[in-house]
Amino acid sequence: MSPRRATLATVGGDRVDEPTAELLEVASDLRRVVGALHRRFRREQASGLTPSQWSLLVTIEAFGPLRLSELAVRELVKPSTLTRSVAWLADRGLVDRVEDPTDRRAVVVTASAAGRRLVSGLFEHGQDEFAKRLERLPADQRLAIERAMPVLNRLVNTVPADLGPTPLPPATA
Repeated sequence: MSPRRATLATVGGDRVDEPTAELLEVASDLRRVVGALHRRFRREQASGLTPSQWSLLVTIEAFGPLRLSELAVRELVKPSTLTRSVAWLADRGLVDRVEDPTDRRAVVVTASAAGRRLVSGLFEHGQDEFAKRLERLPADQRLAIERAMPVLNRLVNTVPADLGPTPLPPATA
């Protein structure tokens, strides 16, 4: 096996490479840290929404108005699952559902004023709390995080979110 990468398999005509042990360790550490941060933010959010409801509301607020089909693609869920969740948010006054003016069979969802206030308030609170944690770090560690942000953003933005997770290579016997 090469010290850099070894071809593991071919999936759908594309070569799937096996990462090095070092890269796997970095990936594992990054996933663990990001997951822990995500769980901590979710606990601190205290909005009364489940993580999936919160995700829907944030997506609707950020990208709306959206058809349910567009929202399903962005959230990587089935439209039937989405319909119930959007109804729950609408029943609580956090989103508004209206007929699509271009197709009366379709529904368009937007964040209501209450939904926008909730998202804004929780983001501001979370940002303030996180800034306080960053402030307690030594300056060189804060600078390291600041310098890593473009790379992390690139990592997030180069993953084709609409394609779902990367397929696993076939199991070898």
